Amino acid sequence: MQNQCTTDQTHIVMEATSVYHENAAVTLHRAGCVVCIANPAKVRHFAQALSIISKTDKADSDVLARFAALANPKPWQPPSEQAQHLSALLARRDALAVDLQREQNRLEKAQATLTPQSVSDSIQASITFIQNAICAIDQDIQAQIVMVKQNETLC
Repeated sequence: MQNQCTTDQTHIVMEATSVYHENAAVTLHRAGCVVCIANPAKVRHFAQALSIISKTDKADSDVLARFAALANPKPWQPPSEQAQHLSALLARRDALAVDLQREQNRLEKAQATLTPQSVSDSIQASITFIQNAICAIDQDIQAQIVMVKQNETLC
């Protein structure tokens, strides 16, 4: 029966799994499927309400199918390409900020101990590299914000 359905008749419900569901969701949406991304906590509570405690792929798929039929979750729309781009830039900036703090802590420790100058120099070089990367990302973020504002003005 499934093979007889067209993509616009296919209703896909999946749990949000960090970032691992995103490519599948976008691909299915672009193919014309109705995609719903369910909150895993809601699905887990739904399963508990049905007294389903086993955690297998088969049990999970059965629970998701029941959840889709009974809860009728709202269709998901992928974020715009600009929003995806900005989100990726912000995530990268956050990661670089964590790396920068880590290297600054290392440098502070190196300066407080009998660490060879070559090690301190290496740490300082890493700090400079990360600071430059953050500046470049910040410029990209500002450019994305300007583009978003320009597009909002056109609409």
